[in-house]
Amino acid sequence: MARVSIIFGLLLCGLSAVAMVGTPLKMPALFIPMMFGIPVLFCGVVGLNPHRRRNSVTAAATIMLFAVVAALARCGYGIALAEQFIDPPVGDFVVPDLDGENVDAYAANLAFATLVISSVFMVIFVFSLIRAKRERRLMSELKQEQSRIDVENAFHPAETISGEPISGVNQPHDPSARESVTVREFMSSPDP
Repeated sequence: MARVSIIFGLLLCGLSAVAMVGTPLKMPALFIPMMFGIPVLFCGVVGLNPHRRRNSVTAAATIMLFAVVAALARCGYGIALAEQFIDPPVGDFVVPDLDGENVDAYAANLAFATLVISSVFMVIFVFSLIRAKRERRLMSELKQEQSRIDVENAFHPAETISGEPISGVNQPHDPSARESVTVREFMSSPDP
């Protein structure tokens, strides 16, 4: 997910660059995608470290959630924006905002593109959380199954492929057998 954060951070920065090249008017709204893209890019680079991955990807998702909210606030007049995409405006066309102010159509398109990019990132993030939860649950079930198998094998003597028990493996411990061997060795050793 860290690499995905890097890609989407670069997409938002690229969106700002394209927006600045595409219009002769320089508006502060052109820098909004870059203001979200640079921190997401930074979180992605930090997330390449496995020890910081979870925190950095969560921070990137939080930043993208703010980007979704900001873009939705900017694109709150979706009907006028949809009409604008169906019939592209020519010239200095402005779309009325919810507050009654006029908004440049170019800035509205930029806000919509930011909304799409950040929404796609959030969907990918949610699916990655679901996949990670499934993997953790599966690993937990596998560990439980392995421990159950280990417990069962501890109570059954080990057998070869032919079904005959292997001597010395998983056999009951007889302390007197070890003592007698030790005493026998001691008795048979030559005196110094």
